[in-house]
Amino acid sequence: MNQEAGKDFLGDYLLKGGDSLITILLALLIVFVISTPGFAENGVAVLEFGGEGSNQYRQAASNYLTQILIDLDRMDVISRNEIVRILDEQRFQMSGFVDGDAGGEAGNVLGVDRIFVGNIDRLTTSGSWSDYDGEARVTVQLIDVETGTVLQSFQSEGSSSSEDNRTSARNEALESAINDLSNPIREVFAITSFVTNVSRDNVDLLGGTEMGIRSGYRYYVMRQDEAGFDSKIGMLEIEQVTADNSRAKILWQEEPIEEYDTVEEVPYNRQKMTAIGFSPRTYSFDGDSEMIPTLEFRGIMERVFESERAVILSGGYDGDVTMLGLGIEGTYEKALTPGGLYLVGSAGAGFNVAWQSYDSGRASASGFYGNLGTGLKYYSDYDQGFRIRAGLQGQLGSTIDSWEDTDSGDSVDDGIHSEIGLSGIGFNIIATMPVDIL
Repeated sequence: MNQEAGKDFLGDYLLKGGDSLITILLALLIVFVISTPGFAENGVAVLEFGGEGSNQYRQAASNYLTQILIDLDRMDVISRNEIVRILDEQRFQMSGFVDGDAGGEAGNVLGVDRIFVGNIDRLTTSGSWSDYDGEARVTVQLIDVETGTVLQSFQSEGSSSSEDNRTSARNEALESAINDLSNPIREVFAITSFVTNVSRDNVDLLGGTEMGIRSGYRYYVMRQDEAGFDSKIGMLEIEQVTADNSRAKILWQEEPIEEYDTVEEVPYNRQKMTAIGFSPRTYSFDGDSEMIPTLEFRGIMERVFESERAVILSGGYDGDVTMLGLGIEGTYEKALTPGGLYLVGSAGAGFNVAWQSYDSGRASASGFYGNLGTGLKYYSDYDQGFRIRAGLQGQLGSTIDSWEDTDSGDSVDDGIHSEIGLSGIGFNIIATMPVDIL
């Protein structure tokens, strides 16, 4: 949102009755915040990338970044065709990765306040025939046109695997690297506002679609502590939006949210997590039930206080049989104590591979499973701290009864266990920590 739009918000809000001195000062603060370097006043432009690869890849990188800015919907973005036209008309010559001064000159010609310049630092492929692996690394800088100052610098890497050709592998790796910049750029242009009204379950904010606020966006509620530092006291999720106002539900609050508290956008939808779990579960060995202690490693994409998507690698051993599993799981959370304790429901699927020794060597076999579970999840420190989850899980799976020698591939009929049933029950204790913000 630009400075003029901010003034419109101030005028509209005062006309609606926000006439107290505190309201006026806070509304003026909003106008000031949206005029700081985190926001582009008169639009932004993305110059063509420099660096590795042909012109085709450099143009593609610029297009990927331009699309991120358009989807962000926080500023006017000049199209690539318009940039080329204006620079050609002004006979402005550029080549490669420009510095702050050259970027500032280009920005003045284009009539924008901020400009993005980028460089493809690495763009490679490996492999042959129907299996190509691409790798890319890019550097992107946000430059203030008036001063030529580099306001922010971003670096990202991407990879891909393509069955088509080297060009596809490189393009996909490049797109992956640029897309990883979405959340860091969103953080730079994050929306800041303040609370205008608080009811029992809802909180109203100044600003709506004209400011870039959308349904589903989340905001931290901030308040200064006694030492004068801002601290997070709650989290909101936008449910309803008009042109200049928003209504949010309270996801969590450490202290009661009050009118005139400031809010800052959470600049990511999901965050990366890693988890280690202990998950003993029962299997059927030749008709007899036996519990195998199992360890899990989980890679998680979490939407805090709401849901998880996880890829799970597990392994267990009972003295005779080794079990390895690879699966996926989705969970949904329901607040019991908002910001602290949550009821969790889960559903997943995957496959197990089993190994066992027999008279002539080792035999292996595999089977598939699905599971449902429930439990409790505890957040130790609002939304980005340590979590611990415990619960029960029921598993329904196939019966492994066809064994092959791991060396020869021959069928084996005289293994220690002729049948292993993957159906059973178990419990889990899972400890989770954030490893990276998206």
